[in-house]
Amino acid sequence: MAFSNAPQCIGLMNGNPSTDKSSNLSILALNYEYPPIGGGGATAHEAILSEIVRDAGCRVLLITSGTGKQKEELNRQSNFRILRIPVGKRDLRFWRRSEVLRYLLGAWGEAKRELRREHYDICHAFFGIPSGLVAYRLRKRMPYVISLRGSDVPGYNQRFTLDHRLLCPLVRRSWESAAAVVANSEGLRKLAVKAFGDLPIQVIPNGVDTNRFVPKPHSPGDAPVLVTVARLIPRKGVDLLITALGQLQERPWRLLVIGDGPEKPALSTLVMKSGIDNRVEFAGDRDRDWIARTLPECDLFILPSLAEGMSNAALEAMACGLPVLLTDTGGAQELVQNNGEVVPCGDVAALRSALLRMLDTPERWGQWGATSRRIAEGRSWSSVAEQYLNLFRRIVRK
Repeated sequence: MAFSNAPQCIGLMNGNPSTDKSSNLSILALNYEYPPIGGGGATAHEAILSEIVRDAGCRVLLITSGTGKQKEELNRQSNFRILRIPVGKRDLRFWRRSEVLRYLLGAWGEAKRELRREHYDICHAFFGIPSGLVAYRLRKRMPYVISLRGSDVPGYNQRFTLDHRLLCPLVRRSWESAAAVVANSEGLRKLAVKAFGDLPIQVIPNGVDTNRFVPKPHSPGDAPVLVTVARLIPRKGVDLLITALGQLQERPWRLLVIGDGPEKPALSTLVMKSGIDNRVEFAGDRDRDWIARTLPECDLFILPSLAEGMSNAALEAMACGLPVLLTDTGGAQELVQNNGEVVPCGDVAALRSALLRMLDTPERWGQWGATSRRIAEGRSWSSVAEQYLNLFRRIVRK
């Protein structure tokens, strides 16, 4: 099914109609994960596309993965179409290499079929692997932009070390051939430059829904509520947080862990062995609305990750007015500006010391939380989407 004719362009930020037909833009978007499949990268892409298609001069086709056995075609609105291709998905959060390969091959085939029927001005590949590799195969048909998110950058995730070694020559060619390569934080850009130092990489940061995630009047109780929101996988470092808190039993606190994953049994065992099972609650996976209601009722957000791009969860907590304690990875240095602390990755002693300092100075939390909110307000999804649209249009007009 083809798109209907797009009406005249409406400005993304202010809603004012425009008669400049040159601002019309057709975008082929590629992402192997998209809600309900995936994690922060899927959520971020959903938010960006939701803002982009508010501009009626833009039309978007997203080719992503599905959970069924048949291809699904969804028409969200007249200028936004989604194709979900079957990849044999078993777990919504965890990817097997066979599933990634099925997406790569399936997306390439679907994209070629679509390009025989429709013209697209530009391709936006969310994640360098596998989406960027599909875009590279389509490079003779249109320019493309690669958005780097984290695990698609060599050196970010040890789990994919072998994959990056095998794919390094192809990944480099895909970056070299792109009209632009974009990282979602300065920290991730530096890691990408370390991998391929002679290639230009720019930054368009992660964003946050500042209308959904908002502060509420709240006073810390006798036992402050610490919260982390993360997939329970080794890279998120939740075990380090539990270990550090096990050494702070003389202080009053409670920990709320929001998220699920394969590490939950091991983490539950660690909580028991640390003697803090009466202070830690595993809330499991929760929807965005539940998280948005719950975060403002907490006192301090902690993310002890070993690697991040720029954390969606941290930005959402900041938008809710929480002080933050982050590890020095990804965009942490960009997010923490007199609203919390940053500690080295993997350092339990440093994490414990920072927790102790913050727990002992609750009088500072109100000011830190207000600063968190101000920082988050400068990173709305509409601003992020506008930066992408400006980039796309500059490329298309060349």
